[in-house]
Amino acid sequence: MGIPIIAGVVAVNSHAPEATIVFESGGIGARSRRIPWGIADNPTAENALASCTMYTVLSDCQRGFISLAVIGGAEIDRYGNLNSSVIPGADGSYARPKVRFPGSGGANDLASSARRTVIMIRLQKGKFVERVSFITSPGYLSGPGERERLGLQGTGPTMVVTDKCIFLFDKDTKEMYL
Repeated sequence: MGIPIIAGVVAVNSHAPEATIVFESGGIGARSRRIPWGIADNPTAENALASCTMYTVLSDCQRGFISLAVIGGAEIDRYGNLNSSVIPGADGSYARPKVRFPGSGGANDLASSARRTVIMIRLQKGKFVERVSFITSPGYLSGPGERERLGLQGTGPTMVVTDKCIFLFDKDTKEMYL
């Protein structure tokens, strides 16, 4: 949602005209005159190559057909784990949260299975944390080898794009660096 959708539309209309945008809601290859407001907005299927179910798109991702996913979140930690679910309340409770976010949608599937993942998030206080409150979408989890140990087929995040800078991930430690 939001900035990742804009990034995809800008890429297709500038330097990657052969790319096919796949919206997790089912729109494949849409060419609209306006940017969608969300993943299920009408422009995600306007002039599309196909319009299918979310199940189809996410299963295609799990089958290795998505080469690049662009996702966002409310919090990110040094291993690229994203939280887009909840900031627990004062008692640490998920049931009585301080803040509840929209959740994963298909971001967990994309982060777990897409060949590469780019994360887009604003560089603001409170968004970059030592450890996310809740892992909605996995980055490198707790470090090297964790994705492989758990059988995640995607290679993990390749970069974090913010409004101020770009972070990459160390190939050995899997930690984010400027």
